Amino acid sequence: MFHRLGAMFTLVIQLHSINQFNKLSMSSTQRQFGVKASVIAFIFMLHFISVVVYAPSKAEVELSTKFCSRSFQALRPSEFRAQPLIIVITPTRKSLTRLPDMTRLAQSLMLVRRLAWVVVESGAVIADPIERLLKRSKLPFCYFTEHSNNAHLKDWRWLGRDSGLKFVIYRFAQFSNRAVVYFADADGAYDIRLFESYIRNVNTLGVWALGLAGAELVVAPRVTQIGIVDGWLSETHSDLEWPLDASGFAINLKVLLRHNKLAQSLMLVRRLAWVVVESGAVIADPIERLLKRSKLPFCYFTEHSNNAHLKDWRWLGRDSGLKFVIYRFAQFSNRAVVYFADADGAYDIRLFESYIRNVNTLGVWALGLAGAELVVAPRVTQIGIVDGWLSETHSDLEWPLDASGFAINLKVLLRHNNISLVNCESPVQQCFLLRLGLTRNDAKPFGYNIMPRDVLAWQPITSFRLKEPTKVYSTYDYVIEYDPPKQGWQSNKAYNGTTLTRQKVLKHAV
Repeated sequence: MFHRLGAMFTLVIQLHSINQFNKLSMSSTQRQFGVKASVIAFIFMLHFISVVVYAPSKAEVELSTKFCSRSFQALRPSEFRAQPLIIVITPTRKSLTRLPDMTRLAQSLMLVRRLAWVVVESGAVIADPIERLLKRSKLPFCYFTEHSNNAHLKDWRWLGRDSGLKFVIYRFAQFSNRAVVYFADADGAYDIRLFESYIRNVNTLGVWALGLAGAELVVAPRVTQIGIVDGWLSETHSDLEWPLDASGFAINLKVLLRHNKLAQSLMLVRRLAWVVVESGAVIADPIERLLKRSKLPFCYFTEHSNNAHLKDWRWLGRDSGLKFVIYRFAQFSNRAVVYFADADGAYDIRLFESYIRNVNTLGVWALGLAGAELVVAPRVTQIGIVDGWLSETHSDLEWPLDASGFAINLKVLLRHNNISLVNCESPVQQCFLLRLGLTRNDAKPFGYNIMPRDVLAWQPITSFRLKEPTKVYSTYDYVIEYDPPKQGWQSNKAYNGTTLTRQKVLKHAV
C-alpha cells in the first residue's frame, strides 16, 4: 500500500526547512565566499509542482502487502540493450469474473518474451488465487495492494495504475529508455503482435486502434500521409486531445523518469539552495523525501494564493517563492542570484556555473523549445548589447523569454521588496521584469558569442510540437537537432544550427 509517511501540513504557507537551509547566513557567505560584492554565493531555484509523477522510497514499497518473484527482482538494465523490456501494469479487484479474466491475460502474456508484470490489487490484502496464478505463469511479476487517499481519482483502475507507475519509476529508475510501460486490463483482449510489433518499438509514445472503446466500435489515431497523428477517428470524442483509453497507448520509461531528474541535475551544482513550492493544500511526502535525499539546502512549502488574476499555477508558485526569498534572504544583498527552474525542463550544469553564477543584475540566454518555437534567444549587437530578440512570433515583445530564460541578482529584488504579480496580464514574465524597472540595457547576454552555440536551458519538454510543423524554422545558429520539412528548406539558410555551427568552427580552425 502506497501512502504518505510524513505529517501533512495544511497552513496557507507552511515551511519545511532542514537545518542546512536554516544555517545559510550572511556571515557564512562572507566566510566561505569572501566579501567582494561581485561574488555570488548561492543560486535559488524556484521550482513548482502541480501533478507530479514521483518515486516512492524502498521503505514505502516494503510497507505494502506484496509479493515479487525472484525473476522480477533479478531484472537488470544490461539485459535489455538490444530490445527494451515491456512492463505491463494491471489493476485488479475481486469479482466473479476476475479469476477467468486474469487467467486469460496471464496466458496471453506468457507468449511474450522479455516482459515483466506489475499487478496492483484494489483491496487490503493480495488474493491467494491471483498470487498462485502469477507464480504458475513463470513471468517476472510483482503483486501488491493499493490503498490510496487520492480524492481526485474516483476510478479504481486509475488508482491502481497510479500506484503501479510510482512503483515502476522506483524499481526501474536505472533502466532509462530500456523499458516501455503499458496498461493492460484483465478483461481486455490483446493480440501478441501488439507487444512485439507495436509496444516493443515505442521510443516516446505509441498509439494504435482500440476496439470496442467506450460505446464505439473503434477509436484510432487519424494519421496524415507523412505519418503524423493529426487527430482521432472517433464518433463522439474526436475533439479531445487524447480520447484513447489506457490500452490504446504505451510510453517509453524515459518519459516517466524525466520528472525525477531535476534533483539529480541540481546535485551536481555547488553552493545552491532550492526553494520548492507545492501547488496544493499539503506538501507531498514523496517529494519531501526526494529533497532530503538530494542533500541540497532546501525549503518546501505550499502555495494557497487568492490572486484571481494569475491563472498559471507556475506563476502563482513563483510569486509565493519570490516573497519567501525576499524575506528569508533580506541580508544577502548582491550575494545571491534567483532562477526559476521547472521540474519538466532540462538544464545543462554549465548554465549554473558559467551563466547564472555571473549575473550582476539580469542575465539572459537562449531557451530551447520555447513555446512553439525551436529557440528564443537575445539578439546581441557587436558590442554585446541586447537590442531585441531572435523569435519567430514574439520578437516585438519587450521580454519574450519564458522564466527559464533569465536570472536576477537578489539585489534587484531587494530594491523592490514589495514586488507582486497581482494584476499582471500575460505574458507574466514581461510584467514581472517591467515592475522591477529592468530594461534591455540591464540585460547581460550569455552564450551568444561561444562556438558552437549550445543551448543550456530547455523549456518543459514533456510534450512539445512546433506551431506549424510544415514551416521552416530558424535555429539562429544554435545547436538544435532539427530536420526541416523537405520542401522549402533551400530558401532558409539558417535552417540547421548544427550544420552552420560546424561550418563556422571549421572555418575558424583553418
